[in-house]
Amino acid sequence: MARFLAGLDTPVQLLVSNNRFDSERYLARTIDRWRGDWFTKTGLRERLVASPEDPNAWNAFANAAAANGNLRQTKVRLMLPTRRVRGHSPPDAESRIERFGAALSQVGIAWRAMCGLELVLELERAFLNGGGLLANALAAGGPVRIVEGLENLAFDLADPLPEWIEFAPRHMRFPLAEGDRFCAAGYLRALPRAVDTGWLALPSRFDCDMTLSLHVDPLPDEEVMRRVAQSEREIAGALDESAGTDPVAAREQRWRAEDVGELAEAMRGRERYFKLGGYYLVGSDSREELDQNLRTLRSALSGIGLVGSGAFGYQRQALMSVLPLAREQLIRRRGITTTPLAAAHPGSGRGRADPDGWLLAACGWDTGPSAPFLFNPFGPAYENPHVAILGQSGTGKTHLARAIAYSAWLSGAEVALIDPKNEYDSLCQRCAGSEIALDLGGGSALNVFDAVGDDERSFAGGVANVAGFWRAALGKMSDHQAALLSNAIERVCPPPGDRTRRRALASDLAAELGSDSSIDGAGRAAALDLAQRLQRFCGPAMGRLFSSPTNVQLDNDLLLFKLAGLRAQDVDVFSLAVRLTLLALARWLKRPASRRLILIDEAWCLLHDRAGSRFLLDLAKTARAQGAMLLMITQDVADFAANPLARSVLANCAAAMIFRQHRAHGAALADLFDLDSEGSARVSTLRRGQALAALAGGERVAIEVFNHPW
Repeated sequence: MARFLAGLDTPVQLLVSNNRFDSERYLARTIDRWRGDWFTKTGLRERLVASPEDPNAWNAFANAAAANGNLRQTKVRLMLPTRRVRGHSPPDAESRIERFGAALSQVGIAWRAMCGLELVLELERAFLNGGGLLANALAAGGPVRIVEGLENLAFDLADPLPEWIEFAPRHMRFPLAEGDRFCAAGYLRALPRAVDTGWLALPSRFDCDMTLSLHVDPLPDEEVMRRVAQSEREIAGALDESAGTDPVAAREQRWRAEDVGELAEAMRGRERYFKLGGYYLVGSDSREELDQNLRTLRSALSGIGLVGSGAFGYQRQALMSVLPLAREQLIRRRGITTTPLAAAHPGSGRGRADPDGWLLAACGWDTGPSAPFLFNPFGPAYENPHVAILGQSGTGKTHLARAIAYSAWLSGAEVALIDPKNEYDSLCQRCAGSEIALDLGGGSALNVFDAVGDDERSFAGGVANVAGFWRAALGKMSDHQAALLSNAIERVCPPPGDRTRRRALASDLAAELGSDSSIDGAGRAAALDLAQRLQRFCGPAMGRLFSSPTNVQLDNDLLLFKLAGLRAQDVDVFSLAVRLTLLALARWLKRPASRRLILIDEAWCLLHDRAGSRFLLDLAKTARAQGAMLLMITQDVADFAANPLARSVLANCAAAMIFRQHRAHGAALADLFDLDSEGSARVSTLRRGQALAALAGGERVAIEVFNHPW
C-alpha cells in the first residue's frame, strides 16, 4: 500500500463496504462461468447445480450456507474523478485507469474494471434491498455515460439525488414498496496519534450494513513544506506573545509545534502528506436498530482512538460524499502521512474471496457474523494450484476434500480420486463417475508400462518413471542393478513410433533380466537377483494387479480408484498401488481439458521416504504444466517435515488446510507455516470442521468448513 501511495498523483476515493453476502448474485455469476467450461455431462451438471427438485443442489446449499452462517462480505472499490467535456469522457481516462491498474498489480492487489453505475447498484442492493430506484434516478438526472474502468462515474449535476429521499437532521429515510429503509451518514472528526496495522478496517468489525468512504488527496511536497515553514513562524510568534502571560495557550502552541516538527521530519524522510476525508454510511430496517448500530459504531471508533460525528443537518452532503461519485461535498478533512495511511488497510478482515472462488467455508472460528471463504486454487493469485489437507482422524479433512473435488468437477474440471477408505462412493455416484477397484485377488488391472509414451520425448520420461516404480517395488539395489533395470525396461518397451507391438508386462521384464546373455559374472548374478525379485509381482497373488494388461477405460471425467482392500491387506503393496495409479493417470492427463484435479488420500505413503517424495514433487511439477492440481490428504504435519523433498512438495502448494494437530507437532507447525507458539497451540484445540488455511504468500485465514451434503 505504501508503494501505491508513493506514486499517487491525483485525488481518489476508496469505498469499503460490509454487506450481507449476496448468494444469489454469487451463484448467477459463478454458474454462468462454469457453464462455459462444461464439455461433458452438461445436463447432469446443470441439474446438480440448479435443479429446483434437488434439495442438495449447489444453489440450494449456497443459499442455506449464506443464511445459516450469517455471511457478510467486505469489498473495496477505487474511484477516479474525471472532468467531462460536453458530455464526453476525458480522452485520458482510459490511460489513467490502466496506469492505476498497473500500480495496483505491482503491489499484489488484484483488480477488475467496473462501471460506476454498477457500483451504485451494489450499494443499492446493500442498503435499499435492490430495485434500482436510486440508480435509475441518478441515470435520469443527467448524463451518466460511464467510462469502463475503476469505478469512474461523473455527473454534470451538482446534486443528482432524487427528491423522494427524505432527509432529517440525523438520518435519511428511503420509502420503498416493501418497507422503509433508514440510513445515517457521518464523518471521522479526529484521527488517532498512534496507529496499528489495520486500524481503519472498520466495516469488517460490524454485523450491520456499513460503507466507509475515504477521499484521499495527495498534496505536492513543495506546498507541504511551504505550509510547514509558515506554521513554524506562526507558532514561534504565538509562543512569544503567550510566554509568561497565558500558560494554557503556550502549552497548546507547544503541542502544535511538536506536530509540525514531526511532519517536517517525516517529509525529510521521504514521507508524503495527504488530506484524508473519512465518511461512513450505516443502514437498517428501523430507527431503533439504526440508533443501536450507530452507538456500536461510536463505541468501536473510540476504542481505536477515532472520533466519529454524525453529520447533523448535512445528511445530503454526507451521502454525496459516500456515493461512488469521487466527489466530496462534506469537506471534513484531516492531515495524514504515508506511514499511518498505508497501515490503515480499510478493506482488511477475516474474509478471502478469490475470483471465481468456490464457496467452501466461513472465515473465523468465533460465533456471529463471518465472511465467506471463496477459494479458487486455479486462480491467478497462485503460482501452483496444489492443495494439502492435514488433520487427525475425525477432524473433517475428508469432508473438505470432497467439497473441493465436487466444486472442481462442477466448474468443469476432470477429477480422479484415489480412495483408500471407501469415502468417496457417494460423490462418484452423484457425478456418474467410473469406479475402478484395485485388489490382489482380482478386479481391475493397470499396466505400469502404459506410462511409456509413443514419441521420443515421452518415451524417455516414461522409461524413467517405470524404472522408478520398480526400484521402489524391488527394494534396495546397487547402482549397477539400477542401471541394469533401466536398460532392460528400455529393451522390452516398443520403440517410439512402433504401435504394432503389445505393451510389455512385469513378466516380460523378469524374462529379459533372466535371459540377458550380454552380461556375465557379477553382472549376470545381479540381473538374476532382480529377475527373481520380480517373480513376486508376476505370480498368482500379485500378477493380476502388477503384471496384467490394463483392462479399464480412463475416459470418464470422474474416476474413482478404490484401494481399500489393498490398504487393509498390505501397507507396502498399497503404497505401490497408489504410485501405479498415478503413473496410469499420465495418459489421462494428456486428454484435452482445461483443468484437472487428482486427489491423493493417505498421501503419507509417498511422503515417508525420499524416493516417494521425489516422485510426488515431480508429479506436482508435471501436473502444473498440464493444468492439473494435486489435492493431497494426510494426517500429520510431520509427514511434510519428514525430508527436504517433502517440504518442497508443500512449498509448491497454493494452500495448506490445517485441521487439528497433536500438540507434539507444534514445532513442526511453527517451522513449516511460520506460526508463533500461540498459533501452534491454537491449532491443537480446533473443533471438528475448523481449520487454518495457510495460503501461498503468507496469508493465514481461520475457517470453519460448511456442512456440505455431498
